[in-house]
Amino acid sequence: LISAYWDNEEDLIKKPFLPVIIFGDHTRIIKYIDFPFVCGPDGTKILFPNKSKFIPKFLYYTLLILDIPNRGYNRHFSLLKEKFLPLPPFPEQERIVFILSTIDEAIEAAEKKKKALKELFNSLLKNLMTARIRVGRVGS
Repeated sequence: LISAYWDNEEDLIKKPFLPVIIFGDHTRIIKYIDFPFVCGPDGTKILFPNKSKFIPKFLYYTLLILDIPNRGYNRHFSLLKEKFLPLPPFPEQERIVFILSTIDEAIEAAEKKKKALKELFNSLLKNLMTARIRVGRVGS
């Protein structure tokens, strides 16, 4: 999510402009950003959601499902601008965001658990193979 760090606070994009959606013009990667940040290289497009029409996170989820063909290292923003987006009423946008955010949170929790288990496995593997931890006989 974060590619680098910057120490000039004057370059920060922050409230009241947040949240925004970042579109990688070369990569087609889409990110939802709700914290202060500095814009990356020239191929980074910042999308400021029209909050009178879209809940920002609804717009983010909508953009994630768009089929934007890969043209290699060329620009893709022109393809994004040609897309039509659904515009359900705000209560429906809110329900969709609630459901998808709940799933996102569950995925994030599962990924953290997977990472912790992988680290535990690697630690145990190292300690068992170097005899720092000894085990009794198996099947006794």
